Amino acid sequence: MPVSNGRGYSVHTPKKQEILETIISKTCGTLRGIQKRYPNKNTVFNWIDAYSGPGYNYEVNCCGSPIIFRNLMIKERWSYIAHCIEKNPTTIEVLKNTVGRDRNFNFYCDDCGIVIQDVINHIPGDPYGILYMDNNGAPNFEVAQYVSNIERFRHFDILLHLPATSIKRCIGARMTDLDLIDQISRINKKYWYIHLCHPFGSDAWQWVMVFGTNFEKWKGLERLDFFNIKTTKGESILNTINHKKSTPAESMKEAQKPLFSFSGASA
Repeated sequence: MPVSNGRGYSVHTPKKQEILETIISKTCGTLRGIQKRYPNKNTVFNWIDAYSGPGYNYEVNCCGSPIIFRNLMIKERWSYIAHCIEKNPTTIEVLKNTVGRDRNFNFYCDDCGIVIQDVINHIPGDPYGILYMDNNGAPNFEVAQYVSNIERFRHFDILLHLPATSIKRCIGARMTDLDLIDQISRINKKYWYIHLCHPFGSDAWQWVMVFGTNFEKWKGLERLDFFNIKTTKGESILNTINHKKSTPAESMKEAQKPLFSFSGASA
């Protein structure tokens, strides 16, 4: 994947940002419903962007995740606070200039695994929000695990955007023995949804979004092509992207075997 200003980009980037917009908008609608039912609750939308990047992808002419989040909050007229983490000093300066004067934005120049505790300490109460992790390869799953195990962050959802192929390559290189199923099982969320960013067989990197939440009343996610991994389709997608093409069906972890998945047909 090409890299510019410390940030990866590809023809996939605009599609990713489109999917991201739908999840942020859907979350904002959920918060609106919570506020209506419980007027005294603090429903500020907290956004932790673990790999925030420069804020704009000029190569493919689309906004980065921090700007997408801010623009949607302004459009929805919703209270928000963003915590942007970026380890590249040049990149985070570009991001600051892109964001401009916005008191609702906080910036951390370091690796997300190092500063996540500091970020958490700056968010008071029992917050609502999303931890978004979109690295050029496999994210730091331990950061997601850490946040998910903090009781007062039980209302924080986890959104991972990742190329499943990179995880399998890490296993092949013996950098880890934990596959995607292992990793998300260690993150303390009751419900998991998976979105296949491109049809099976059309994307060598197998880009997916994986969404973890404790909120059982989510509605409309399937209309956005996010499928609960406990359903037949969700489990089939997860089983497919978790394994190699050469893995026998009987050796796959999940019960629902992806009978059509490697034919190149759309799910």
